[in-house]
Amino acid sequence: ETLLALGVPASKVILLPQGVDLMRFRPVAGEVERTLARRMLGVSDHTVVIGSFQKDGDGWGDGYQPKLIKGPDVLADAVKRLRAHCPVHVLLPGPARGYLTRRLQDAGVPFTAPGFVSSAEIPLLYHALDIYVSPSRDEGGPQGVLEAMASGVPVVSTRTGMAADLIESGVNGVLVPIDDAEALADAVLDLAGKP
Repeated sequence: ETLLALGVPASKVILLPQGVDLMRFRPVAGEVERTLARRMLGVSDHTVVIGSFQKDGDGWGDGYQPKLIKGPDVLADAVKRLRAHCPVHVLLPGPARGYLTRRLQDAGVPFTAPGFVSSAEIPLLYHALDIYVSPSRDEGGPQGVLEAMASGVPVVSTRTGMAADLIESGVNGVLVPIDDAEALADAVLDLAGKP
């Protein structure tokens, strides 16, 4: 729809949907598996673990320059609000997470940012999560929304990209307005109160 609105001829537009390997990304098998995943992070059972696995900094280095289209500033503002209401820990695998980790550190929010992790480790990281968050302003995906949903992790996302197509808000996830850190924090807090 975006390309057509920009004047690209319909004959040149092809939709290639993303998929996810359901043998790798699956709901946690039991509390033992979930507990082990959380112990790897060093978080207690009473901590709300929030994940955002999308690259949100420019380049492949430290990522101190944010990719604002991915909403790391919105996520930082939302988590800062959340911290006032419940113990929270943020999991940020992948490269170029410097802007967000600096913001979390300045706000006193605990986080784990392991950098690059092997593709074999990614499914295990989802098992440690209580909630997956996608705060993007614009998206083609992100793949993390599919992986989280396949892993049985509740998703809070802005109303953009494939999340807007996949999530029926309040049924299989929660959609919030773009650029609304307060709505994002409220949705996470609401889900955290209904495990």
